[in-house]
Amino acid sequence: MANGGYKIIDLKGTSLSSTAKTIEGVYAGIGSTNKPIMLCGINIGGTAYHDTIINVTVSSSKYVWTVYGYNFEVTSADKVKATAVS
Repeated sequence: MANGGYKIIDLKGTSLSSTAKTIEGVYAGIGSTNKPIMLCGINIGGTAYHDTIINVTVSSSKYVWTVYGYNFEVTSADKVKATAVS
């Protein structure tokens, strides 16, 4: 039998930048699923963005993805940052 759905990761509207901010539960939430991930509550530098499906990869024990022209990084300490794609 097939199962569907996706995992929602909420950034809680936290205004992100290149300075990492703590958002509790993000790292564990990403690591606890094998389903597609819907990212919501996206706010970069005070600008809110629509929810979106992300493709997460692991790099140096961090979760990383790129969306809306920004590279996101999440450490095991739930530190989240977004830097503009160069």
